[in-house]
Amino acid sequence: GGFGLYVEAILGERLSHFEAVYYNHLEPGPDGPTLTFPHDELARGPYAICKAAVCERHGARAFAGDGSSDRSVGGAVPTVFAVRGSLLALHRNERGLPCVPFTTFDEVLAHLEVPDR
Repeated sequence: GGFGLYVEAILGERLSHFEAVYYNHLEPGPDGPTLTFPHDELARGPYAICKAAVCERHGARAFAGDGSSDRSVGGAVPTVFAVRGSLLALHRNERGLPCVPFTTFDEVLAHLEVPDR
């Protein structure tokens, strides 16, 4: 979720570890930014890209997130990684829902035993 402008910058070379990525586009321009939402088939409720829909599409085994929109994933995946101290971690902890806390994506990759981190 989010915009490619920062998703690509944050994940960098780690993008190669993902089966697919979905994000919206924000392009700066002389008259202000242009926003495009290229994944209409994944829009649900208030979300331009519903993360639960993405997990369902790919039969995801794990999900990593930090915010309130990540709560939509719920029980759609067996393993939920939540950024330490985030809204997602708080939500899951308050409800007794399991999650694996993390600070860096290296921790997530290590937990998933992804080689060549």
